[in-house]
Amino acid sequence: MNSQIKVLNNDFQRLNADASQTPAVFQPVAGSMSIEFVLAKQDPFGNDTNGIVRVNGGKPEWQLYEDAELKGKSYWPAEQYFNIWVTNFPEYLGYTQFPVSNQLGIEDSPQDRLTDGIIVHYRAFGSIDDGAFNLETQYNKGRTLTHEVGHFFGLRHIWGDNTSCSATDYVNDTPPQNGSTLNCPPHPAPECPTPDPNDPPETKAAKMFQNYLDYTDDRCMNIFTVGQVNRMIAVLNASPRRVSLLTSPGASPPGTFSLDLGILSVQTPTTLECGGTHTPTITIRNFGTTTVTQANIELKIINGSVFQTKSVVGLSLGYLQQTDITFNGYSSSPIDSKVYQFKILNVNGVDDENAGNNIFSVATQTAAQASTPYLETFESTLSDWNVVNPDGLRTWNQTSLGSGGNAILIENYNYEIEGALDKIVSPVFDVSSATGLLLKFKLAHAHASSYDGDALAVYAFTGCSDDLANATRVFFEEGADLGTTASSSNYFIPSEGDWQIKSIPLNDFLGSNSFRFAFVSRNGYGNNIYIDEVELVGETIVNLSIQKVIEPSLAVCESPITPKIEVANLGTTAINGFTIKVTLNGIDKPVQAISEILNPADVMEVALNPVGLLSGSNEVVILVTPNGTPDSAPSDNTIIMSITLINNSVTIPVRENFDEVSSWSFVNPSGNGWTKAPTNFMQSAVLNSYDNTNLGEEAWLVSPRLDLSNAIEASMFADFGYAYNFPNDEFITVAVSDNCGKTFDYTLLSQQASNLTDILSASPWVPTTEEDWIKKYFNLNDFTVSDKVLVAIQVINNNGNNLYVDNIEFFENDDPNPPVIAEPFRIYTVASETRITFNLEESQTVQLQIASIMGSEIINVTNENTLNQTLTFQTGVLPGIYIFKILIGGKLYVEKQFMGN
Repeated sequence: MNSQIKVLNNDFQRLNADASQTPAVFQPVAGSMSIEFVLAKQDPFGNDTNGIVRVNGGKPEWQLYEDAELKGKSYWPAEQYFNIWVTNFPEYLGYTQFPVSNQLGIEDSPQDRLTDGIIVHYRAFGSIDDGAFNLETQYNKGRTLTHEVGHFFGLRHIWGDNTSCSATDYVNDTPPQNGSTLNCPPHPAPECPTPDPNDPPETKAAKMFQNYLDYTDDRCMNIFTVGQVNRMIAVLNASPRRVSLLTSPGASPPGTFSLDLGILSVQTPTTLECGGTHTPTITIRNFGTTTVTQANIELKIINGSVFQTKSVVGLSLGYLQQTDITFNGYSSSPIDSKVYQFKILNVNGVDDENAGNNIFSVATQTAAQASTPYLETFESTLSDWNVVNPDGLRTWNQTSLGSGGNAILIENYNYEIEGALDKIVSPVFDVSSATGLLLKFKLAHAHASSYDGDALAVYAFTGCSDDLANATRVFFEEGADLGTTASSSNYFIPSEGDWQIKSIPLNDFLGSNSFRFAFVSRNGYGNNIYIDEVELVGETIVNLSIQKVIEPSLAVCESPITPKIEVANLGTTAINGFTIKVTLNGIDKPVQAISEILNPADVMEVALNPVGLLSGSNEVVILVTPNGTPDSAPSDNTIIMSITLINNSVTIPVRENFDEVSSWSFVNPSGNGWTKAPTNFMQSAVLNSYDNTNLGEEAWLVSPRLDLSNAIEASMFADFGYAYNFPNDEFITVAVSDNCGKTFDYTLLSQQASNLTDILSASPWVPTTEEDWIKKYFNLNDFTVSDKVLVAIQVINNNGNNLYVDNIEFFENDDPNPPVIAEPFRIYTVASETRITFNLEESQTVQLQIASIMGSEIINVTNENTLNQTLTFQTGVLPGIYIFKILIGGKLYVEKQFMGN
């Protein structure tokens, strides 16, 4: 830490040893800032400190979307302390929260005081000039923090964060630059011309990659400009939580002042409170060396008159001693907002020597009152809910749904502050007489597969503070688990089929007269999260629910099957066992009894009795019924599955072009789905999504049972044809099962269908040329031990455009670029190898004889199931002409070929 502080002071004051390396052309604009960075000498409680706090965060590394969680592990008030967190931060070398300011380029900075500061990777912290520290070679002189402190004081990257010579960093004496600079190039590095025609030629050609706000290596950085320094000074002198750092008590040792009484904290009111009468309470501490015996303290309601001035007598507070002070009670009405300011007016009859800790303000909102049963559909205003938006940027708000009605939305798709937490807190409920307590809500989210940081939590608590430290987290989902529909990299607006209902039993909070719950979102810059139809029920609820089918999938290649389901108790009372009835193709199977007790929130995996399927499509209906009491929500007791039993089996190599009777199965549970249609490849498999308005429907194109057990290597190719009908976009997955379809645990492809094409079309599309197709390669080496392989091309409909598949081909090798020939076979030589590549219409037995020109037989082999293989021969024969006789399906081919070196 001492090494890093030394680097900061030298770099900002231009005392850095490498200042002489600044090119002559930039020397006239080199700036220095009269600022000194020091380690804190006293902590927020007035205790002696060296400014370094070591905390075990409980994990080996941190991601940007965990920003708030990381900083909450060790935080000192950002108004008085410059927080720097040093950790394993693999995504970035450093990350800074910009200051609140009206300076151009940062006027929309986050306001969150609890995350204000800098994170630095531990391997870019400090300088090897001061010791043999374990640092990254490129970043071993402490310039990462110099760069980040520049951001902390309002500097933008020197290239203006845009690959354009017209972009700006809002500083006049930094030359234009077309993007960042990496490594350490030689000077001058040609870049953008300056706008002044009178500038010398060398200035017009040079970019200032030596600037601390570029991305060059530490050894290459050595300059702030005068303009950058002036911008930082303007921010430091005006920005909240920057200007107050100049008078921070942390810079002085404890006990510096004789009379120094400060407000340590405010107990009441909090930022959120219940309606009624409250007693304002603060904690004061003596930070001075003189015993405090008396003080006058004022409570004022901002935009109103002084509420009370209290004379506190009879005190005897020695150094660092503290006490609570209460004021007269006040009343607050529901949906009321006020700012309360506490101020120490004088101490021991004279002015306090340190005014920096004499004022403490709290902005508070009073919660609305509500009763159960409660249903919120967000059709009216959000006045009954408290929205907590720490950074002052995007947060929870009402939105109109394309399908009709309103919901609430956190717009993570356009929310660039990763890790930001936003809360929306319910009204206050009196559940003291409720017999059960259940929270239900509808959730919609499309996971953006490149961004896993999106998360949603639900907290339940009693009382009205928005501090969730003492609340109970009763629901949490993040990343792909949060998704309720197909993943999407496009701006997500939910359709009717994109919603899921979540149920949370909350019986632990029965008896409270001040129950609340909060939805807390974490931004991962992924995609939007929607909530609707929030329901709180305060009565006994019996609700047994089938959560999902664990196995089998929609397509299997063995019968009988043993279905597995996941059931949950989503009610408020225990379920003393239940029954399961399976109906197969309209015929009821014997009822199965489960005796286990499910308490509220319990989840259970249940294996059902074996079920024998018919070849082709089967309808399987599963019904669960709780014992004793009827189910309060029977709609989720039943699940209907369409399961296709695939009876045909093939051994690779094999191909499918859909021109004749298809060996692949069209698995269309909803009835809409895969068919065949004419294309430039004669017939192709097609999923008609252009005309299908049933969003979220899933259809599978499934291979026959594949035997890969005799192959050492294996691969698959398939041609895909698609035109993007913006903004509607199907989602495609290519999945593999190695257990005959019980589960498809392996994913070969998972993406938006638009990623398969550069073609745009708002009309129903048909591929007409080979250029309309894209060939995809899939390695199947992980499945060569199995004879129970199924490959499924799974597509989720979004009413976009028609998706075509053709020329599916399996090889007994993993070559991503196999030889391509038009004739049935080709004999050729590569180096000393003789090769024969086959391209047959269908798998056949091939007999091969190779003989010398004199008739001496060298090779005589029979190769069954020949289709697209390439056979290789290293015979060690003498160079010369040899006769190849190839018998294919009763037809004999004879060719001469030179063999040998």
